[in-house]
Amino acid sequence: MLTGTSKKVYRGTIDLVHGCKGATGTERETVLLANKGVDNKTVPVILCDEDDVAGNHGATIGHVRDEQLFYLACRGLDQNAAEDLFIRAKLEDAALSATDERTRAAVVRLGNNLIDNFEEELA
Repeated sequence: MLTGTSKKVYRGTIDLVHGCKGATGTERETVLLANKGVDNKTVPVILCDEDDVAGNHGATIGHVRDEQLFYLACRGLDQNAAEDLFIRAKLEDAALSATDERTRAAVVRLGNNLIDNFEEELA
């Protein structure tokens, strides 16, 4: 999630090297742009030196819509609280869908640094 005047460049690479016949490489990125002043650059690269492989890249990038902020404001959430809600949702999704314990632990550490009681509420 990018807020304020954040800037991010993601240069993900899938390298399907010679000899990896039948391999699959997948990367996925989800970016929520919370403010109009943010700058996101996504530069995926799939390198392939083999036949019969699959390389997949997916990116979901979008702004928090004014209607969403208005809806939450009508329910008593200011913009900062709304952003916190979106951040929590993305971190919870990342932790719950992590493919291994090391990744999950890294997401939980980040969540604990950003959100009070993140790990306790995740369980």
